[in-house]
Amino acid sequence: MFRRSCAALILFVLPGCAQRPSIDLTPKQLSFETVEGGPEPYQQKLTLRTDQAWKASADSGVLVKPQEGTGPATIAVSLNGSAVFRKAGSYNGEVTVKLARGETGVIPIIIKLAPRAPGPKFTYVSGPKGCTKPPDLPDEAICKVPDERPPGTFQPPAAGQSYIDPNFGAKVRILAGPPALHGYSTPSAVSANNRYALVTNGEQRQVVDLKSGEAKSRPKTPIEGVMWDARNEDVYYYVTEAQVLRYEVSANKTSTIADYSKAPFHFKRIITGASSDTSKDNWMAFWAPAEGGVCAVDLNAAKTYCSRYDPGTVGLGLNPDNGAAIVSKGIDRNSKKRYVILAARPAAAIYTVNEATGKLDFEHLGPELPEWPGNGDGVCQEGERCLTGDHWDTVEDSNGVQYMFGALETQTPCEYSIYSLQLSKGLKAVLPMEAGGGRKRVMTLFRCGGQDPWTDYHVGCAKVSPYCVFSTTYGAFESQRKEGDFTVIKRGAHLSEILVIRADGTEVRRLMEHRSVPLKGEEAQSYWTTPRACISGDGSMVVLDSNFGEMNRQRVVVVETGFGK
Repeated sequence: MFRRSCAALILFVLPGCAQRPSIDLTPKQLSFETVEGGPEPYQQKLTLRTDQAWKASADSGVLVKPQEGTGPATIAVSLNGSAVFRKAGSYNGEVTVKLARGETGVIPIIIKLAPRAPGPKFTYVSGPKGCTKPPDLPDEAICKVPDERPPGTFQPPAAGQSYIDPNFGAKVRILAGPPALHGYSTPSAVSANNRYALVTNGEQRQVVDLKSGEAKSRPKTPIEGVMWDARNEDVYYYVTEAQVLRYEVSANKTSTIADYSKAPFHFKRIITGASSDTSKDNWMAFWAPAEGGVCAVDLNAAKTYCSRYDPGTVGLGLNPDNGAAIVSKGIDRNSKKRYVILAARPAAAIYTVNEATGKLDFEHLGPELPEWPGNGDGVCQEGERCLTGDHWDTVEDSNGVQYMFGALETQTPCEYSIYSLQLSKGLKAVLPMEAGGGRKRVMTLFRCGGQDPWTDYHVGCAKVSPYCVFSTTYGAFESQRKEGDFTVIKRGAHLSEILVIRADGTEVRRLMEHRSVPLKGEEAQSYWTTPRACISGDGSMVVLDSNFGEMNRQRVVVVETGFGK
């Protein structure tokens, strides 16, 4: 008679066996590490091998999915808010899996919560005045704007004149208009040494003296996507078709720097994305959509370094149509690398310049963002939520470390917040700095759950100083207020503000309330009414647009930050 040995059994118990078998469940321990208060860390996986029905359960704060099934399974284990909203320390938990015949497996869990780094110091030219502090935010985040229009009747001064922002004390000078506009948050509208700004005044493009507002040139160039030379304030660059062009203000002259329609590139068209800038040492980046190429060019030496962003190179199909090609402000002090970011969906593609080979090296995608559905390996894959890079800029801190700077929506805590991501950390750039990653939560912009209006934002960072400017709107993208609606505007945390932030996140200077209210009837769903604040290279000046609550009467204004020179 054939007999099976008890020693050969894993999941089955036979009559006569003296010892119950152990359950086949791997790994034998799970460890999670993040910072107190969130974000929730990547989920992890347990592998169960069985042909029986089973049920899984876990301690409070630990989630398992699925919770039951039959046969082999992969069980996702994650933390929720109650697990990370505890004081810093080490905590223990467990996952229990029970088979239909009674065998039980227990997997211990270790949860390490690092102490959160100190938040920024909030500073003001003077004030704040008319502002209150919500109980869950560190600053007086909700402000009442005096005579806010509508329903108020605030009237800005004429071009060339100034006023003092009543909430935060910054000096606000009207540079041009109405109607007048500048381009975008990045590239900056301000020339290398703060001599000029590129604006439209009515239908005419003008390079104006930043002090007097006097027109010095009337170029026939675009206003968006124009990148000032980092050193020569008489020169800026822009792309058209497959060419990089150079414009000289004093001579009112345009010349060609590079023509990528010719050998060896043969690009049909190149795009910067209209929201990237030159670095502190005059590098810029672009992509070629028809050929799937992405490049960085050293404008000093007219030398170009390229790679590809096709699925065969990066592993996913990328769409950069609403993105940008962004170059780091310099070479990172830690990694000794110069970074190029192709902001795209569903993920950004990160490259570095390899001067030895004359090409760009593909580093990684994304990365995968924690606390959103995914496999938790950090690598961006189809269907996962990853870092896209749009609406972000790059900045260099005072130690020469290169960062991406922007904002992220998080579930834990439930808010929209400003973050810096240290590029040299690679895939760990999106993990908390306190837990060994490169992600620093600088400040909460606004909270979800109906506490604050959900607004849009723009960011632009200085080329040669460690500062970025953030501008928030009065509501979500393309939301407009009806003409003649004189109800008081609902205020929320950091609504309609201009803020300047140090790259290391230690200081946030709230400069002004910009008063630029989107109104129905304005062009492009009031896109041109959003302030889109940009910052000068030295961080001393911010340029933005405001309609001051008047339909289609935008003005370009200059604000002194108190930083830089």
